[in-house]
Amino acid sequence: MKTLILPILLCSSFAYAASDAPLQRYQCDEGQSFEIRQTTPESIELRAAWSFIPLPQVVAASGTKYSDGRTTVWLKGDSGFMERDDVIVANNCSLVPIDEPLTPIRDAASGLIFIPPDRWTANQVQIDVKSGPEIPFYGETATQQFEFRFRAGVASQKYPLLDILVFPKAAWSKLSPPPRGQVLGDDGKRVYVAQLPANNPFDPASKEGKEFIALQTNLAEVQQAFSMYGIVKQAAVESVTAKVMWLDRRLYPGAVLTVELRDVSRMDAPAEVIAKQIITLEQGTPPTVTLKFSPDAINPRNTYSIGARLEMDGKLIKINDTHTPVLTRGAGREATVMLKNI
Repeated sequence: MKTLILPILLCSSFAYAASDAPLQRYQCDEGQSFEIRQTTPESIELRAAWSFIPLPQVVAASGTKYSDGRTTVWLKGDSGFMERDDVIVANNCSLVPIDEPLTPIRDAASGLIFIPPDRWTANQVQIDVKSGPEIPFYGETATQQFEFRFRAGVASQKYPLLDILVFPKAAWSKLSPPPRGQVLGDDGKRVYVAQLPANNPFDPASKEGKEFIALQTNLAEVQQAFSMYGIVKQAAVESVTAKVMWLDRRLYPGAVLTVELRDVSRMDAPAEVIAKQIITLEQGTPPTVTLKFSPDAINPRNTYSIGARLEMDGKLIKINDTHTPVLTRGAGREATVMLKNI
């Protein structure tokens, strides 16, 4: 399963976990966050990038401590913190509900870029990635399969919402008949195919049936959310992703959110805006915003930051007042922006 959490702080090899243990999310005081799941009474797994790090429980003077000798998670009730090489990298963290949209997939290895619908949240939809022989029916020809599954019921059984299969073009040309589904794209090296479920596996009047209907997608929506890494790169379009948050749990439907990618290199001059997106919050919940820009606009020696503000009825009500670095000087392409009340 691939989801990006703390991209700057944690690194891990590709290892896709299959556990159905529920995830727990901890939100920290400087905007960092981490997610864990209890795999046994004496161990947890920490989500890191697109994989999981197993952490066994170790002796602690207070609270509960999990560590592999390098990465450590301390928990006490609904609070905790995380260390990396004996340095605290996420402090004053509190347990919060997992209801944020799924993280977009930008995978250079498979060439896939896919931005899941905002209504697909982490507590309802699970992403699994299979490769080679693990792929049902097409293990000898497809290289990867990205599965999006609805998690329902007490046992969190998984029901298909969407599969995206990646085929080498040479293997694809030899398939007869071609696989079920619709071709999304062809980058010259690979062919991408979308498979959608044929029907609702639940009674449409049931709770699960209504949830499944709300999560269902269609080919037009999938095509709009899909692009190919190689084509995007050739078109000189890149992006950063900002997860906007605020500490109070109040909703702000109708509020206007402005998110900007800024060059903040010059201390004696106003920041230069590289990319901007302005959206009206329909549900009033904190969103994830993708800012697109030309790579020619970025100087590797400069410093870039994400800025955001929230306005209601023309009045500024929230703003981020801390530097949120992206792109250069060791920063990544995804950031969490914490807004504070004015």
